[in-house]
Amino acid sequence: MGLNPIATVGHGDRNTPGDIGNAAVSDETMLFTFAITALLGTASAATVEEAASLLSRYPQGAIPFSEQTLAAVATLGAEGGECELAILTDMAAHEVGPIREAVRTATDDLLSRLRLAARTRYRAPSDRQVAAWLNDKQLVADDGRRLGRYEQLAMAYTSLALDHTIGVHTGNWKAVAERLEAEGHTTLALQQYAAAVMAGELDAIDEFAGFGLNAERVMLGLFVSLPADLQQSSPAYAWLRLNGTFETVSVFSDQAGRGTAFQRAMALDSLSEMIRGGHLNRATAAKALYRIERSTRDPHHAIRTLALTTLVEMGD
Repeated sequence: MGLNPIATVGHGDRNTPGDIGNAAVSDETMLFTFAITALLGTASAATVEEAASLLSRYPQGAIPFSEQTLAAVATLGAEGGECELAILTDMAAHEVGPIREAVRTATDDLLSRLRLAARTRYRAPSDRQVAAWLNDKQLVADDGRRLGRYEQLAMAYTSLALDHTIGVHTGNWKAVAERLEAEGHTTLALQQYAAAVMAGELDAIDEFAGFGLNAERVMLGLFVSLPADLQQSSPAYAWLRLNGTFETVSVFSDQAGRGTAFQRAMALDSLSEMIRGGHLNRATAAKALYRIERSTRDPHHAIRTLALTTLVEMGD
């Protein structure tokens, strides 16, 4: 899915025997996992190459459970890279029992390290990059309306951050995106997170900050990218009304002044709701109120009436 407006000019107290058995299995698993973790923490192989060489001596699915093999697995997780991730993934598909548990722990460690490294290398779009990208462009909405200044800034920021598109949402979006990060496909991972957000998976919003991105700007860009008739029902819109600050008020103010009649009405309602929410600072609340007051002179009678009614209700 592309970002649309980038043209120029989403029982009881007692345990049953079964319960007792399940509890025993659970406790046994916990103790087993603890033992594996302890061994992984104390054992170590000399180098990644030596660890990989040691493990390659055994047939698939037949790696023995020993201090040496555990140490080798731990080394791959603690010091390996993308090649070692492939080795661990293959082992996870074939090994069983203690070795498989050790592989799972090592894989988690390796994935975390690779993702952190990828996020550290990522650079969010700077104000200069945004301005340069907008320099010779005129961004327009799907209906041909020229976007306002703050709409354009949000759209440009998100377009640059996501390389002008978002991914296809899948039920296992988090695992897919984390794997993409670990493999160094940072932009593809961000596109997955964006797709998840637009599908209502709002947990994905937190991932943007991990890349140094301004989550509010990303959400604004995703919101503005939608056709006008889909904006109100988007998860991004609901999130912005609850969490938006100056930049969100600025985008809604753009829409209140130059959007379709429906968008103008929606923007006025959003601005008044944000003022009532009480989380805006004084200057931002004043900006929102000023835009509502200006709308009392809107050329559309219904918009003027809505703005006047809103001011009266807010004054009560």
